[in-house]
Amino acid sequence: MSEPRQEFLEPTRRFWQKRTNRPLSLEDARQIAANVAGVFQLLAQWAEAEDRRHPNPPQEAAGR
Repeated sequence: MSEPRQEFLEPTRRFWQKRTNRPLSLEDARQIAANVAGVFQLLAQWAEAEDRRHPNPPQEAAGR
């Protein structure tokens, strides 16, 4: 995954700064963004694994 750009990190830093008492750097914002992305990647992997374990039954023809 590529590194986030400054245009993304600054709003990320400001968003999370409102939620903490310690000053956040752009490096903190980069780490936060990487962690959030990692959570969503993990959720997607779990959903994919669940789909493989429990495939959807075939759909009935429309109009029945």
